[in-house]
Amino acid sequence: MIKTSPLFVPALLSLLSAGGAQAASFDCSKAGPPFERAICADKTLSDLDDQLARAWSDAQGRVSETSRAALVAEQRQWLKGRATYCPAGDGASARQCLATYYTQRITALSASRPSPVAAPTIPVTVETGRPQAQTQAQPEPKTKARLEEVRKRFTVNGQPISPGVVHDLSMWISDKQASVTTIDVLTAAGSNQYFSSDTKIINGWLGMEHKEESGGKTSFSYNFAGALNNGLVLVQTRSSEGGTSVFENLLILDVIYDRGLTPNDQPYDRVGLKVVREVALGDRVGAKIAIEGNTIYTVVGGARALLTEGRRP
Repeated sequence: MIKTSPLFVPALLSLLSAGGAQAASFDCSKAGPPFERAICADKTLSDLDDQLARAWSDAQGRVSETSRAALVAEQRQWLKGRATYCPAGDGASARQCLATYYTQRITALSASRPSPVAAPTIPVTVETGRPQAQTQAQPEPKTKARLEEVRKRFTVNGQPISPGVVHDLSMWISDKQASVTTIDVLTAAGSNQYFSSDTKIINGWLGMEHKEESGGKTSFSYNFAGALNNGLVLVQTRSSEGGTSVFENLLILDVIYDRGLTPNDQPYDRVGLKVVREVALGDRVGAKIAIEGNTIYTVVGGARALLTEGRRP
């Protein structure tokens, strides 16, 4: 079996050009690393590898020339992580992990698109006990790139944002409005708080499950639906609390930049996901989201209906 995968052989990374990444092939009879053997041995993984190649090719055609370098850098990061993200070997747990890892990347690449707006700067007031003129906080170049990445693909350093982050931004069904409104996704990406070995694909969406002591099971998953022209991003969520209901909602989020201080009093850049609004879609409605400018539609069974305008407060 001959497999094709974007940027598959590390040595070929040096062949990247402005026109995009070169595809490379490997012979399954000579498969070396565990993930290569797992892909060759499993039809699902083989199919995902093919889907990734197509998603990579399509993504390159959608992004602008200025965004292509960042896309290539993300793909390099993803490839480096593939060898260490999952357990070694080609057992069932390793194959499931690889399937999740591939599906996350395919989802991220499929959402790649030219950024509709430039990264905004956030006015910061210097508190000195008296009114001060506002100054503009300027993010570092790496932070600017992460802002664009979150807006366009809902990833950080090529990895999907943790379902735990989206879960914590979601409103409890018994509440009238959100209590957690902003989370720094840069810090969350490397934190123990949002690390989870239970992350998995649930009906095509990235999510997590939890088994209750009573024997029941709760689940939460999300799907990045895209960005509006005004820079707000849309994330669909599904939540099951162990009963027969699966509640579907739409989170309208802003991607913001600000600065914080570490425990050692050192300044650092933050990229926050900030809740603008959450819209209930219903119980098991199976809605898809369509976007035109800043207008949001639901599509159910082929029927399209206006949901709301995505506006800033």
